[in-house]
Amino acid sequence: MNSRCSIIIPTLNRRDRLLRTLRVVQAQDHDDLEIVVSDDGSTDGTAEAVAGLGDDRVRVIEHDRRSGPASARNRGIAASTGRYVAFLDDDDLWVPRKLSAQIEEMAEVGRRWIYCNSVIVDDELRYLGRDRGRPHSAFEQLILMGNQVPGGCSSVVVERSLLDKVGWFDPDLWMFADWELWIRLAEAEPPAKWPAAGVLYVVHPEQMSMDTTKSRGELESVRSKHRAAMVERGAWDPDHPYDPLDSWILRQLWLSGRWFGAVRYMTRDPSLATLMGDLKETIKLALELMAARHQPNLLPDESEAFAQVRALVDDKVTPSRCPHTLES
Repeated sequence: MNSRCSIIIPTLNRRDRLLRTLRVVQAQDHDDLEIVVSDDGSTDGTAEAVAGLGDDRVRVIEHDRRSGPASARNRGIAASTGRYVAFLDDDDLWVPRKLSAQIEEMAEVGRRWIYCNSVIVDDELRYLGRDRGRPHSAFEQLILMGNQVPGGCSSVVVERSLLDKVGWFDPDLWMFADWELWIRLAEAEPPAKWPAAGVLYVVHPEQMSMDTTKSRGELESVRSKHRAAMVERGAWDPDHPYDPLDSWILRQLWLSGRWFGAVRYMTRDPSLATLMGDLKETIKLALELMAARHQPNLLPDESEAFAQVRALVDDKVTPSRCPHTLES
């Protein structure tokens, strides 16, 4: 039976980060891998650097111009041949047995898509926090409230047949394309979960910033597509004045170190005064994260993840100002 897993990695002008990520992908213990790097118009020698690895499992699909991460992932899917499709962002890191363990778990419980837990780290692989998601038993309802998948795209493996059935990423979405796809997958069938830290989710200033105008437009697009299910299951009240998106944006800004951006976001609109409690919570979070860098209270699976990844990656990536990076 075909057990090939196609790993889709979109990238744009982040050659050094990508090479570090590919190092841990090449160390996966699943024995049939296909690694598709979907280069969304890089000008930093990404394709040449990947070719220099000399690994025939890795190939690059180059795009003439930038089309966005959802379209880049879709082009990678179109070029893939595996029974399974795994998504990985070009800055995140995996433990060596992530794919094999997730594929085994899917077979054992009879599910066709799966996610796992993640540990949040900075560029130097210092511990910032953990994301183990919300109660898995209530996933089908909770996913309508917001993205419940730890580690974003880098957590998910899905059978290609199911992905083709529900459709791929919505190319009109950038920030919420993964969340919207998880909603459609959950509508088709519930996911499995590998209950271990399989992803080191790297936060850094070069990540896609919170373009709040764009994010609100995308949120309305997602809600318009899934409005009936969201209202029916109590996942969204259109008449409620408070929107949890604001809290999510604040958390992302603080996690990635853009504290002044968080303050500017809080003060840009008097109507956000109701979020003052969230501001206090994010300040508290920032202080906790700084303390956690020195004395992280790691769970056993998280300690194992750190040890395995650090054995493969012992360097940090020096941040640089990428041409596509936006300031919040």
